Amino acid sequence: MKNLQLLLLGVIFTGFRNNQLFSLASSCPPVKVSQVLLNRTATDSQYVEYITDIPDLEAFTLSFWVKFLKTGSDAPLFTYVANDADKTHLKASLTEKNKSQFLSLQINDLAIFTAEVHQGISAGEWHHILLSWHGATGTWGAYVDGVLLESGRQLLSQGMLVKGGGRTFSGYDLATTRHDLKNDLANGEDSATTGFSAWVTLLFLDTSAIEQPDSWLNRLAVELVASKCVTEHGGDVIGWQDTPRRGYGGVLEATVQDLCQGRAKS
Repeated sequence: MKNLQLLLLGVIFTGFRNNQLFSLASSCPPVKVSQVLLNRTATDSQYVEYITDIPDLEAFTLSFWVKFLKTGSDAPLFTYVANDADKTHLKASLTEKNKSQFLSLQINDLAIFTAEVHQGISAGEWHHILLSWHGATGTWGAYVDGVLLESGRQLLSQGMLVKGGGRTFSGYDLATTRHDLKNDLANGEDSATTGFSAWVTLLFLDTSAIEQPDSWLNRLAVELVASKCVTEHGGDVIGWQDTPRRGYGGVLEATVQDLCQGRAKS
């Protein structure tokens, strides 16, 4: 497995290497970090785009912190759409049905997983979400606040490739717009169809996957990521500190004074 590098605040988790945690320290002083506010109205939605070159993805790990202003509506947490004739896309979403919440991942028209969030994601608290998918084996894992929700294998996704060269967003479900995406992407004529109201921070996307998401060592490592606060991430595709962002619809960027203090307890 490639190194999946995560630099924690105080608890420094420098990666997974052959499923072994190889650097760990323990302290969690207060930290200031930038955050973006996305807000959904009756007629429009705010969203943020990560400005970077996206490679072909044979595997990935997506991690971020989110604090909802309100829950209850479908939330397109992360969306990727490629500028190709096949309309390649990837979507991570949080949905709510009959007072139950579900975290899901979809690649193109294939549902990789839908996992119930038993502990719940509440408004007004920071929650950590981490998703991983390994295309060679179809293995996936979903974690919320350091707890493994579910893991498994989507055999139909074995050998699947997410074509690169597209655009990535938080708060924008571009994959639901059935327009000529090539024209839209070229001319910037996107219009947000759905969104959510929340603060988002410390998002990273890495080309490595957690190949054994239910192993005790990997579960411990993700728990440490969620229990401590991070100033940097090691995402080799998107890193919160290093990747430029562009807001649409009046996105507000501010500083969270102490992410540790406001996080949800797992």
